Amino acid sequence: MGEISQLLSRLSSIRRFSRGGHWVVPLHSSVSPADQRQAFKIPPKGVRKIVLATNIAETSLTIEDVVAVVDTGKHKERRYDPARRMSLLVTDWVSRASAKQRKGRAGRVRPGTCFCLYTKDRFETLMRPFGAPEIVRVPLEELVLQIHLMGLGTASSFLEKVLQPPPQKSVAAAVATLREVGAFPSEGPEVLTPLGHHLAQLPVDPRLGKLLVLGCVLGCLGPAASVAAAMSHKQPFVAPLDKRDDAEKARRSMAEKGSGNIASGQQSDHLLLVAAISGWLALGADTRKPQAQQVHLRGYLKKFFLHEQTLKELQEMREQFASMLEDARLVSPRRHTGMQLDLPPFQHWLDDKDAPWNRHARTPAVVKALLAASLVPNVASMSEASAPASPPMWLTPANRSGGGAGQGGGGQLEEVFIHPSSLCYNLNTNSMSQPFVVYLEKVKTSRTFLRDVTPVSPISLMLFGGPLTVLHQEGAVLVDGWIRVRAAAQTAVVVKALREALDRLLQEKVKNPSLDLSGPRAEVIPTIARLLQEDEHHHQHQL
Repeated sequence: MGEISQLLSRLSSIRRFSRGGHWVVPLHSSVSPADQRQAFKIPPKGVRKIVLATNIAETSLTIEDVVAVVDTGKHKERRYDPARRMSLLVTDWVSRASAKQRKGRAGRVRPGTCFCLYTKDRFETLMRPFGAPEIVRVPLEELVLQIHLMGLGTASSFLEKVLQPPPQKSVAAAVATLREVGAFPSEGPEVLTPLGHHLAQLPVDPRLGKLLVLGCVLGCLGPAASVAAAMSHKQPFVAPLDKRDDAEKARRSMAEKGSGNIASGQQSDHLLLVAAISGWLALGADTRKPQAQQVHLRGYLKKFFLHEQTLKELQEMREQFASMLEDARLVSPRRHTGMQLDLPPFQHWLDDKDAPWNRHARTPAVVKALLAASLVPNVASMSEASAPASPPMWLTPANRSGGGAGQGGGGQLEEVFIHPSSLCYNLNTNSMSQPFVVYLEKVKTSRTFLRDVTPVSPISLMLFGGPLTVLHQEGAVLVDGWIRVRAAAQTAVVVKALREALDRLLQEKVKNPSLDLSGPRAEVIPTIARLLQEDEHHHQHQL
């Protein structure tokens, strides 16, 4: 989108293109649907339409009145670095097959021309005949889970037989990630755990699957389903080209202190998604005055630059997740007193505020702890070298190929950056609510970015993070071998006991999904919820 915007502004600054004789139209997935539709409209007589498109115009769609194509010969391709567990967005030459496909976009309805911005020699001798298949350039966790669910043997032995096997490093990294998530035992044979069986049946990234499963247990299923849907599909916010600054201000205003929703003052990109979906559902569920309801809905969408069709798609995904979790018996809506399953639109049982699976859904501290439990070990720590009034430096393990972060890469850390689209971007060290953030993935473009982040407290990492080591003499705790948290030895011992009790309960629930979580054995959950709330209240008071 950066290159498209840059070219659009350059063309718009040339008098010839700004006098009304030309339409210059961007075509990119992040452009608002109204702007996207402009690319398919037939311009008036005497007006030339110029479409600035990504390689979405190569095969995914056809603009029938195009008669000339300018092919740069380049594309941005998502690849995966298994050693650093990081996605890379790389600009590279296209294949000969793609170049031919681009040429075919010209002249669909009359003779056309393709201008190729590369030499004939490059096309014939340097370009690959075909693009790299997806299996060799993406993370393989979901595929490995499916291989085990179908009983096809170990991942490496099965994937050796495919037409173009993925690198062994990628397979090993996927297995290591699944061990960290809990889908495989931390040591020993490569077999599915009870949690792994649940994750393999959910059509999402394993960490988002874990978010859904733990959401059932910790009473935060509504928010968990919202985050999983938006992270798997796309976010509901839109930014029209002529109102990008207004759209960004409106999006950020939803998370400001005093906004009255779960994202208020939390600096969390994930809770912002929860707030956007929850606000839309709340307005849609108010059926007392149908006409007023529609006015309020339209006003809400307009105020916060939200796309209604995307919200409907996200709600469909949320309901599908709920149905799968019900089939797995992780939630039992039929057992819930007075529950009606045949509800009108906007009123799915998933969002019942009084249900046990949403007991803590309106408590930001618990939802953020749930995100920590699901996304760990994807944690970034604020560097102690960060200047007080400047944007903080963030550190993550440089190499996780050896498993745990503390061991992988010899304990080396690398600097990463919060993406400009995040609520935490440009916050200085003093204004950051917590010294740690969790994220789903890091992506390398011009820099290594963390795109969607949530600040999490030290107590959340101690309760839900990686392996815990109590350093009695130093008055600290080491989480996952590299995250140092200051804590009195007595506090650390209590937290460790709570964590062990919670781990036993989670394992029991996953093995026996019909286990009732309202009995005495589940008292550890409200205890931890109170602890998290008190910790957050104390922290906010200090700020």
